[in-house]
Amino acid sequence: MRTNKKGQALIEFVLILPVALMIIFCIIDYSRVLYSKNHLESIANDVVDEYKLKGNLNNSEIIKDNDLLYTIDKDSKYTTIIISQNVDLLTPFSSAIFSNPYEIRAARVFVYE
Repeated sequence: MRTNKKGQALIEFVLILPVALMIIFCIIDYSRVLYSKNHLESIANDVVDEYKLKGNLNNSEIIKDNDLLYTIDKDSKYTTIIISQNVDLLTPFSSAIFSNPYEIRAARVFVYE
């Protein structure tokens, strides 16, 4: 007896497609977050170098993005520079696990003499 397997393959494909797409978009979201974190770490290093040279960041040319926030905290011995950015997550599943937008931070603490 012959059975038609074409319909079974179509049903399996339709059942697996949303799961596969969700996994792909989660990978894309995770890649975007890692890229943004790496970018912020690089900017933080540049900001510390400029801060050590000039002593202030009022007219900084390094932080050009409007969506980047930075704070400088000085106490008697240490200076802390924190740079943060919000990344919008694309996947609804990622948004259910993490807050949307997801905040990424890079901080540097150094002795400023």
